[in-house]
Amino acid sequence: MAAQTRGMVKREGGYTNVRSGPGTYYSVVRKIRDGSTIYYTNYGGGWCAVYSNSSPRSFIGYMASSKIVRGSGYDRPYDRSYDRTNYSTSGLVSAQVVREGGYTNIRRGPGSNYGIVKKVRDGSWITIRPNGSTWIPVYQGGRHIGYIHASKVYNY
Repeated sequence: MAAQTRGMVKREGGYTNVRSGPGTYYSVVRKIRDGSTIYYTNYGGGWCAVYSNSSPRSFIGYMASSKIVRGSGYDRPYDRSYDRTNYSTSGLVSAQVVREGGYTNIRRGPGSNYGIVKKVRDGSWITIRPNGSTWIPVYQGGRHIGYIHASKVYNY
């Protein structure tokens, strides 16, 4: 069995489904509260095998990898003092870039095939417009400047 990695279910204000297989067409076997610590292994195809946080760790099911905050950034505490700030009706919110010890790319378009327009330091705060997509629009001074991958944003 592959080594299990510690992670956290993204904080989105509710629960995230754990399924009996790696796909949305599989039944939901459990719901895990957002922000919970889990252990996982990459399964492939955008899915992870999820294990309990208890000892010994037991297999629970499968979760979409986009719902897991992973990497060294998770081991540092999430800074709640800057938790999402609502910018009235514009739909723009403040979000923290996942802390991984370097920089994260802001791209010209919604995909890694687009050029880099800016690099932001991991752990810094940016302004985004949540859209439920894998690539999130980024704003600076109220002007759209590019896109960041959802896995690089805490609480998304």
